Formats: sequence, structure tokens, C-alpha cells
Amino acid sequence: MDSRTAYTLGWLYGAIYRRIPDGKTSGTGLMTLAHSSPFLALGQLHNLAAKYSPGFSEDESISAAFNELPSV
Repeated sequence: MDSRTAYTLGWLYGAIYRRIPDGKTSGTGLMTLAHSSPFLALGQLHNLAAKYSPGFSEDESISAAFNELPSV
């Protein structure tokens, strides 16, 4: 993973995580998963944010950051 991808992933984790209400995340297990499988953890965070945050999918800055990630 290059530094730009790592930065984008970190920004996405933070932006998405802030959209999830307190008590609705999986706790430390999700961050452990992020260490070993960042794209899977990012997908799980995305699903939680979409479920609990109205208008999440229309956030243009998050959509733009997703588009910057490399294809896997």
C-alpha cells in the first residue's frame, strides 16, 4: 500500500467513524480487523454509517475519497 492510499484510508476511517452514533460500532474488534484487512473493515464501517446516518451516501467528500482508492 502506498502512502497516498494509506492516507486516504485513514481519512475515510475517521470521516465514516464520526458518522456512526455512539454505541453502534463493534468496539475494538473492528479496528483489529482494520489492521489485518483494511478494505473489509472500511466496508463494515461504511455499512454502519449508511444504516445509522441519514444522508451519509450523499456526502460528496466521502464519495470522492472512495473514488481515489485503488481497485483491488
